[in-house]
Amino acid sequence: MSADERARRRPFPVVFIVVFAAWKIYEAIAAETVRATIAPSLYALGLGGFAVSLLGPRSLQLLTFFAGAILCLAAIAFEVRP
Repeated sequence: MSADERARRRPFPVVFIVVFAAWKIYEAIAAETVRATIAPSLYALGLGGFAVSLLGPRSLQLLTFFAGAILCLAAIAFEVRP
């Protein structure tokens, strides 16, 4: 796959990440308690990691992908804990 083909396929994931991150940032701002802000904040950080893995330098893509995945999994674990 050429660089042009990869560049054309990136807009959807990037738009999805931006929209989802904006929603999670809004949830963090509108949360009623400080504890309720933690999960959306972790999601936003994880999505930032995914964005860097898509658009960042090739040497950081794998590292930032796994960092984003770990942050999103931590957000899910924090959210489902009673």
